[in-house]
Amino acid sequence: MRRRAAGRRPADIAAVGAILLAGGLSAFWAFFIPIFQSPDEPAHFDYAASIYGAGRLIERADGSPTWIASPYAAYLLRASDFNRIAGHSPMRATPGYGSRAYFAALDAAAPSVRVARPPQGRVSYIVGLYPFAFYALEALWMHAIALFTSSLASLFFAARLFCTALLMLGLYFNYRTALRLGVPPAASSALIAAIGIFPMTSLVSSYVQPDNLAYALVSAALFYATKLRDGSLTPLRIVPLGIALGLLAVTKYHFFLSATLPIAALIAVTLTRSKCSATRAVVTFAVLLAPAIALLSVQHWIVDAGTSVAHTAPKDISLAYVRGVAVRGPAALVGYLASSVSGAFLGCFITGICAAGYWGVVGWGDTPIVIGTPLLEELLRGVIALITLIVAAIVLFYCARNAIWLVAAAARNHARAAARIAVADPVINSYLMFAAIIVALYVATNNVFGVSGRHWYPYIFPAFLCLVWYAPRSLLGCRQRVGTVAACVLFAYSAVAAAYALAGAQQRYYGMQIAAYVTTDAPRSVAGTALGVQWPPADGTYVFAPSPGKFSYDRGTPVAFTGTAMGPDGSGAQDVAALLDGRHPVAVLTRQYLFGIAEATHSIAAGYSGFGGYIATERLAEGPHTVTAFARTGVGGSYQSVNPSRVFFVTASQGRLSPAFLITLPRSGAIGSLSAATTCRGTVSTGAGGVTTIAGSILLLRGRVSLLARAGNGVAFWLRAGDLPYPAKYDPAKGTFLATLPTSTLAPGAYDVAFYARDASLHNALVATLPVRVLASTALAPFVANAPAECADPLKELAQTFS
Repeated sequence: MRRRAAGRRPADIAAVGAILLAGGLSAFWAFFIPIFQSPDEPAHFDYAASIYGAGRLIERADGSPTWIASPYAAYLLRASDFNRIAGHSPMRATPGYGSRAYFAALDAAAPSVRVARPPQGRVSYIVGLYPFAFYALEALWMHAIALFTSSLASLFFAARLFCTALLMLGLYFNYRTALRLGVPPAASSALIAAIGIFPMTSLVSSYVQPDNLAYALVSAALFYATKLRDGSLTPLRIVPLGIALGLLAVTKYHFFLSATLPIAALIAVTLTRSKCSATRAVVTFAVLLAPAIALLSVQHWIVDAGTSVAHTAPKDISLAYVRGVAVRGPAALVGYLASSVSGAFLGCFITGICAAGYWGVVGWGDTPIVIGTPLLEELLRGVIALITLIVAAIVLFYCARNAIWLVAAAARNHARAAARIAVADPVINSYLMFAAIIVALYVATNNVFGVSGRHWYPYIFPAFLCLVWYAPRSLLGCRQRVGTVAACVLFAYSAVAAAYALAGAQQRYYGMQIAAYVTTDAPRSVAGTALGVQWPPADGTYVFAPSPGKFSYDRGTPVAFTGTAMGPDGSGAQDVAALLDGRHPVAVLTRQYLFGIAEATHSIAAGYSGFGGYIATERLAEGPHTVTAFARTGVGGSYQSVNPSRVFFVTASQGRLSPAFLITLPRSGAIGSLSAATTCRGTVSTGAGGVTTIAGSILLLRGRVSLLARAGNGVAFWLRAGDLPYPAKYDPAKGTFLATLPTSTLAPGAYDVAFYARDASLHNALVATLPVRVLASTALAPFVANAPAECADPLKELAQTFS
C-alpha cells in the first residue's frame, strides 16, 4: 500500500497543481469578465442579494415575481451599463472598467451593504424556478464578507469567487473518484487538468450560477457512492453522501434525481447482498434521505409556502406539446419522438446552441472561441463532433452489450450477480440517467426550456471520462495507454482553447470600440427581400428580461427590435436601416454575433449578422406602431426588406388601451371581411351570433382587405378584444391578413373583436368585426389534429401567443 501511494505521489502533486491552476484561472475570469456579462448572472445574483438584504429566505408570497427585485442588483445593472454591453458584441466595456477609480465611483453611489436593503413587494422570478440552496449559501458568504468591507463591488466579486471555490472542491472529488474507478493516476491528473481549464468550466465557475454548486455536489456524491462499491455501508460513508444529496435536492431537482436513483439502487443491491435485516435497511435509507427530506420540506413549506408541486413546477415543463402531437395519431407521435430524440442528441453533442455553449462561445453567448482562423475552428468543431459520435457509439454499444449479458445471466438464475454488476458503477449510471432526463424534457416540451451547454457542466467529469476511460475499456489490451493519451489530448485542447477564449474575451470587452448605433435615412430604393429575418420586439428595459409573447408596452418603456441580415455570401450585411412607422429612421447597431445563427449555418462569419436597436416610447402616440428593417450588402447597392415588419403597441398602463384611445377608433365603414374562424388549440363553433369557444383556446382568424390596395411600410394590421390589442400579419400581394387570438388572456364573456389597419399617418381604419363569446372551462384546451400550418410558425410569430 505504501509503495502504491509513493508511486502515485507525482500524480497527486500534479493534481494539486491542476486544481490550483484551474482555481487561479477561474478567479482571473471572475475579475476579467465585466459585471453581469455572463449568462443569467443578474437574475441569479439578484436572488442571492435578495436573501442577503432580507436576512432570511425569500418566500414566493413576499411579492409578485420580477426579473430584478434586489436594489443591489438593480443598481449594479445601471452602474455597469449592462444593457448597452450584454449580448451586443460590437460594444465594449465602459472606459476605465477594472481600475481602482472605476470601482471607487461605483461604490460611492451604491446602496449600503451594512444596512439591510430587502426587496419591496417584489421577488426574483428565480424563486419560482430553482430551489434555495445555492442562493442561501451565497447570501451567507456575502454576510461573512460584509463584516470586513462596505463595498458592494467587493461583495459582488466575493460572490463570484465562492463559485471558484466550488470548482476547486468539485475537481478534488473528481480526481479521487477517477482513482477509485481504476483510472491510472497520470490519466486522472491530466483529466482534471483538462476539466479545470476547459473554457466552459472557467466561464461558468467565474460567475454567480447555481450549476457551480450542483457540480461540486454531484462530484462529491459520486465520490462517496464509489466508496460503497466494496459493500461497506458505514455511517461515515452514508452520512456525507446523504448531506451531498440533500443539498443537491434543493439546488436543482433533475441533478438530484439523476444522482440519487443510481446511488439508491447501488445501496439497495448492497443491502440485499449482505442479507441485512429490514431494520438496518430502513435506517440506512433514512440516514441517506433524511437531509433531502428535511431541506425539501423547507423549500415546500417556507419558500413555496405550501404551494402544490404542480403549481411550483416551471410552466414550460409540461406534456402539453407532446399531447398535442399524440392527438394526431400514432404515426405522428412516433415520427415526432424519433425526430425530437435525434434533435436532442445532435443539438447537445454535435451542433446547435447547446453544443456551441459547451465548446464554442464565452461571454453572454456573444464571443466565439476561434482557434487560429474561422476555417480552422470550424474544422476542429467537425473533428470534435466526429470523435463525439465515435465515443457515444462505443459507450452505448458497451452498455447495450452489458445489458444483454446481464439479462441473460438473470435468466440463468444469476439475478443477484447481474443486479450487482448493473449498479456497480454509479458514475456512468448517473450520467446516463441525467442524459435520459434531459432528452425526456427536450421531447416532452419540444425544448421549450432551451437546453444549453452549461446545463451539462455538473456532469462534465463523467462526460470527459467517457473518452478517457469508458470508451478505451472496450479496446482490449490498450485501454490504459489510450486513456492516458486521450486525457493528455483533452488537456492540450483545453489549454489552447483557454488561451484563445481569453484572447477573444479581451477583444470583446476591452478592444478598440469600432461600432456604434447608426441612424440611416429612409432607403430610396428597395429591391426584393434580404436574406434574414426581423424577430418580434421585446421589452428593452433590460433586453434579456423574459417577456414571451409580449407586444404591448406602457408609454416610457423602451422597445428593443432585433434580427439577422446576411449577404449572398452568408456574411453579415454591411448596412441596416430601420424605420419606425414607415418614416422615422431609428438608430441600429449591426454586426452583432449570434451563436445560434453561426451554429445553424456552420459559419462564424454568418454569426456576425445580428442587428438591433431601441425605440423610445415616451413621445409615441398610444396605439399600434411598426418597425421595418432594410439591409444592404454591397457599397452603393439597393436596400432589401428584412421581413417581416413588426407591430407593437404603446399603451397607457398595464398593457391595455385607454378608454380615451378606444373612443377614437372607428365603429363603422368596414373596408374588409373575415372568413370563418378556425382554431390552433381548443374548440370553436360558428353561428349566427358569431363565434363561441372555450377559455384557453387559440383562435386563428383570417380576413381580406377590399379598399386598402396600396399598403406601405408604415401600415399596421391589428385586432382588439376589449381593451387588449394583438398584432396581425398582412400579405400585401394577396390583400389578406392573419392573426391569432389567445383566449387565455380574456375573461369569460362576450367580445366584439375588431380588426384595424393603421396607416403611416396613425389613422386607424376599421377592417372587420367578429362577435366572440368565451365560455369558462376548467379543462385544458386540447391541441387540434392537423392544425393549420400557421399554427406552427417556425419563427414563432404566432406560436409566441400559445403560452
